[in-house]
Amino acid sequence: MRKLLVTTLLLAACGGGGGESISLAEYPDAAREAFCKFLVRCGDIESLDVCTTANIGLNIHIPSSLQAGIDMSKVKFSGTAAGDCLDALANQSCDTTAQSSRVPPDACSQLITGTRHNGDTCAIDAECVSQVCDVTDCDPSAACCMGTCMGEAAPAPVQIGQSCVTAACVPSGFCEDASETCMPLKTANAACNATRECAYGLACLGTCQALPALGQACTDLCRDEGTTCSATTQTCVKVALAGGSCTPNGLISECSPLYECDATGHCSAGVAIGQPCSFGDLCAGNTAFCDVPIGQDAGMCSLPRPNGSACARDAACQSAFCDPVSLTCVPEPICT
Repeated sequence: MRKLLVTTLLLAACGGGGGESISLAEYPDAAREAFCKFLVRCGDIESLDVCTTANIGLNIHIPSSLQAGIDMSKVKFSGTAAGDCLDALANQSCDTTAQSSRVPPDACSQLITGTRHNGDTCAIDAECVSQVCDVTDCDPSAACCMGTCMGEAAPAPVQIGQSCVTAACVPSGFCEDASETCMPLKTANAACNATRECAYGLACLGTCQALPALGQACTDLCRDEGTTCSATTQTCVKVALAGGSCTPNGLISECSPLYECDATGHCSAGVAIGQPCSFGDLCAGNTAFCDVPIGQDAGMCSLPRPNGSACARDAACQSAFCDPVSLTCVPEPICT
């Protein structure tokens, strides 16, 4: 479920109602606060204060090209929709099988809208009414590649029985991989390959099944965010937070997904800045990441660096752009 929430925040896809208007400049911090409110309420982290500085896997960067498109009126940003979005996401269900955990609210498409029409020149999808900028025959090394807007219709969910190659299905359906067609959600005990195929309230465990709640018997997954299946009691229990006991390299983690079980058998916020790490390791601190040199398997937990610093990937740079030729942090190119 958390993957959906983070993806929704990153795509600025939101809606709901009741939120205050938020400017684009305010959006990254407001989105993080909304995510933290959800995590605290569901028991994945201790408090909003702890969440503020923790590595929760959410650091929203507003692309320079998107900002330029808005400044040039090629793209419109709705602060009202942004406020409604974050309000809805902060208050969504902790039940990972609920519809609000699996499907973004209907108003999601209202946050970013394009003004360029079919056949118009574009640099990014957001400039187009259709949200599709077709870029072809572009030099891969070029910083900016121009394209053409395709279509006049704004994105809309695909109905049951229709192709889902280019758009998501309505909430009552899922995109079947084999046929690339929207099919109705499956009922309890139906065979499945993924939870997205199952009706709300169900998860895929080979077949669509209801998951156990807190305190109920379990063998694998538990229903709610902030709970896990205890290997000791075989019941769903609350996840352990910082300092809580855990089993290193256990098949089921007793720790919150925001923590990892360290060698001492306790849930930890991650590897400290400046300490060795490997791909997949959690580094402690907001924006921290495991900086692994190209061609190597291990590196060091670091914070993003200023322009002019050496880099191997965008995450290493405060600008969120590592020049692929010089492998140096530079200002992000503006394409518009």
